[in-house]
Amino acid sequence: MPQQYEQRSDQILGPAKSFAYGGSFDIGVRYIFSNRVGVHVGWRGQAFNGNDLWFSQGPLFNLSVALGGK
Repeated sequence: MPQQYEQRSDQILGPAKSFAYGGSFDIGVRYIFSNRVGVHVGWRGQAFNGNDLWFSQGPLFNLSVALGGK
């Protein structure tokens, strides 16, 4: 069986695509305890294409606290 050689380089030297496009989406629930405190939990996914196609996802958690006067 003949030997095969495969080479891959992820390093980009010089100008390449400089414009990336894609999108993100959030799915979540927000609960407001009072006029001052709220909680948001959910999931975020992102996909974008530049030099390669990338996809990421993960949980979200946010606590909001209003500061100051009325």
